[in-house]
Amino acid sequence: ISASAHSICQTFVNNIDFLNGPELAAYANEDAAYRSASLPFDDPNSVPNTDWIGLLTHSASVYNADASVSGLTSDGKLNYYVSGGYYNQDGIIKNSGFEKYSLTANLDLKLYSAVTMGMRTHVTYMHVNNNKINFNGGEASLLRGDIPVRAVYDSTGEFTAENPVTG
Repeated sequence: ISASAHSICQTFVNNIDFLNGPELAAYANEDAAYRSASLPFDDPNSVPNTDWIGLLTHSASVYNADASVSGLTSDGKLNYYVSGGYYNQDGIIKNSGFEKYSLTANLDLKLYSAVTMGMRTHVTYMHVNNNKINFNGGEASLLRGDIPVRAVYDSTGEFTAENPVTG
C-alpha cells in the first residue's frame, strides 16, 4: 500500500508592467499632439487607474493525492495493482482551473506455468475551466490600449464593458 499527497500555492510572479491610467492618457495626448490630432483626454490625471491584472488574478492552490495497492496472492497466480489519483489546480486567473480523477487497474493471472493472461485499465475524468482572459491583443485583450483608463464599474455598479472574466 502506498499513498502520497501534497499541496502548494501558486501566484502571478512576473507581473506585466502596464502604464497606469493617467500615464496612458498622457501618452495618448502626447501622441495626438505629435500627429496634430485632437487630444483624447482633457485631463489625464482625472482618468481612472484600473489594475486589471490585480483584479483578474489571485494566488491559487494546487492539490495532488495518489494511493495504490499492489500484491500477489499466496498461491502466486494473481498479481494485481490498483491506483487512484486526484489532482486539482485552481488557476491564477480567477474562474479558471483544472481537475482530474484517475483510476488504474492491472491484473495478471497465471493460468499455467508458461501462460499468463493480463488486463490493463486506465480511466480518467478531467474538467478544464479555461480562463477567459486574452493577453494576446485584439478587441477583448488586456493589452488593448484603453484598458487602464477604463473603470471597472459604472455609477450603477454595472461593468463598463464586457465582463473580462466571464466574457
